[in-house]
Amino acid sequence: MSAKILTHSGYWFDLEHPETSYISIDDIAHGLSNACRFAGQCFHFYSVAQHCVNVSYAVDDERLALAALLHDASEAYTGDMSSPLKSLCPEFRKIEDRIQAEICRRFCIPVEENYRIKQEDTRVLIREREMLFNHNWKMPSITHFGFRMALEEPMLTGEAKAIFKKRFRDISKHD
Repeated sequence: MSAKILTHSGYWFDLEHPETSYISIDDIAHGLSNACRFAGQCFHFYSVAQHCVNVSYAVDDERLALAALLHDASEAYTGDMSSPLKSLCPEFRKIEDRIQAEICRRFCIPVEENYRIKQEDTRVLIREREMLFNHNWKMPSITHFGFRMALEEPMLTGEAKAIFKKRFRDISKHD
């Protein structure tokens, strides 16, 4: 059985053996703009693409902006699985990590700074949760005073795709 998916651009992408040459920023932007955060349980559609743009603006070092923008790029090919479910599926995490490593290779992103990006990713996640769920949300919330995300209003998929691609063009030397 083949573990390949057909991408928006028409490539067959092999999930088990990802190839750098089949990784496209258009496919990444398209996939992430159509994937909803929080397993779709938030009150308004909020894409992974919009989340990634916010994380790219949240990092305090411009050299990390591209890595932050693409930190969830593998989800364009695998879908966005919630963190609690990922913890139950270690094999999925391995597949996702292989794809993410190829994405980093494709766009010349060093992986050493992942800790700093993860910190901002968590900070953005907390802010998103505060924005997208009502006051009855059961998990504890931490408010970060003075922290405002670049894109707070949920966007439609086409808008999120366009802003993701624009951010990529602004911070990248790739086509």
